Amino acid sequence: MSLPYFNLYPKDFEAKTSHLTLEEDGAYNRLLRLCWMSPGCKLPDDDTWIMRRMRVDKETYDRVVKVVIDEFFIRDKQCLSNARMVFEFLKSSASHKKRVEAGIKGGNSKSLKNNKKTPSNASGNAKAMLKQPEPEPLKEKTTKKKGFRISEEWEFSDKMKAYAKEKGLTAMAAETEAEKFVNHWLQDSSPKALKTNWDAAFRNWVLNAIKFTPRLAEGNKPEGWGFG
Repeated sequence: MSLPYFNLYPKDFEAKTSHLTLEEDGAYNRLLRLCWMSPGCKLPDDDTWIMRRMRVDKETYDRVVKVVIDEFFIRDKQCLSNARMVFEFLKSSASHKKRVEAGIKGGNSKSLKNNKKTPSNASGNAKAMLKQPEPEPLKEKTTKKKGFRISEEWEFSDKMKAYAKEKGLTAMAAETEAEKFVNHWLQDSSPKALKTNWDAAFRNWVLNAIKFTPRLAEGNKPEGWGFG
C-alpha cells in the first residue's frame, strides 16, 4: 500500500453503483477498503476469509456480499481484485515513490551544500580572528572602603598607648588626648567625621597635639608622670 488513503470520485462511483441497495453499497465500500489495506490491493478468493473480515454470516454473505463480488471484482489466480481500485493503487504508488526519491535527492543535495560551506566559513572565521586585537588584561577591581563614625566605645588600646608614648606623650596626657579625640569626632557631623581607620586618625591627632602643644612631650612632664 502506497498511502493510508485512496481517491474516491463520487460521480464516477455513483454512476456505476446507483442500482445497489443500501446493504450492497455498504458492502462494496467495505470490500474496497479491505482491498486497499491488503498486499497488492487484492483479496484472497476465500469465502471464509472474506466473511470474517466483512463480519457477516453465511446468509448475509450469500445474499449481499457475494452479489457485489460477482459484479465488481475479477477472479484471477485465487485472488479477487477491483480494476478501478488497482488502477488507483498503482497510480498512488508511483506518485508516492517519486516524492520519496525527490525528498532523498533534495536532502542529499542540501547536506552536500552545507558540507562545502562549512570549511570555507571556518577558514573565514579563522582569518577574521587573526585580525582581531587581543583583549586587554582585566584590571583588578578595587573596592573603596566606606567610612564610618567613631563610637563612644572606641578602645584606647595598648597599641595606641605605646604609640603615644613613642611620640613623647605621658600616660596622663595620652589619656586626656584620647578622650578629647573621641569627644571631638562624636560632635562632628560633617563628612570629615567618616573614617575608615580610627586608629590611624588618632595617630595623626597625637602628632598634631605634640606639634601645637609642645609641653605635652615626655621631656616636659612633671615629676611622677608616666605609664608605669
